Amino acid sequence: MSNKKNKQAKKHKTYTPWHVMLSDFLKYVINKDDMEVKSFVKLGALPLESDLIIIRKKTAKYLKGLYSECAFLIPWLGRYTVVEYKSPSDTLEFEDFDIARAYSLLAKIKYKLDSDKDMHLIFMASSFQKGYKEHIENNGYEYAEIEEGIYGDLNKKCFWINLKQIGEKYPGNVINIFSSRYKQYVSGSEALFFKNRQILYYLFQSIRRNKENFMNNLA
Repeated sequence: MSNKKNKQAKKHKTYTPWHVMLSDFLKYVINKDDMEVKSFVKLGALPLESDLIIIRKKTAKYLKGLYSECAFLIPWLGRYTVVEYKSPSDTLEFEDFDIARAYSLLAKIKYKLDSDKDMHLIFMASSFQKGYKEHIENNGYEYAEIEEGIYGDLNKKCFWINLKQIGEKYPGNVINIFSSRYKQYVSGSEALFFKNRQILYYLFQSIRRNKENFMNNLA
């Protein structure tokens, strides 16, 4: 394979088991009447897919009280929100910012939204490329700390969630499984501190199902 083809292959959107598990987690804890979670959403004729699109159907105040595991996320959701997630070993890079902004515009077209205010953009990651804050600000966006673990531009409805910081803040939240802190929970007794063991059991079942599906596809 030529160098050009190698570069094209690297640019292709790929999903890890972490993406599938995060999608399963959100779909499991969220009632469709309150919010709708759509995963790997095609946003055009080309293979352009957003990790997640969350459609909020009720007020953030109402939902925050209802979904404690997602309380850190809900205040920053718009009517429609494109979510770009990086798995525990991945780093959020400069180019991800441009790609996700393109996704949000395509999603606005797909869902026939009139105002940019109805479309929010959220990045979730444990690791950020060196100089990321400066890169964001050089592109005309504010990267201000709103609260511990949450950064964003309130005017442009663009937010960054540092999963490592959120996990340290809420050690009993299942979101730790999706951050770089996950090894403490998978290999040790930290999982005993999870407030909702039922969700944890569901996630392990999800891993098992996805592994079986993968093996069946290879057969």
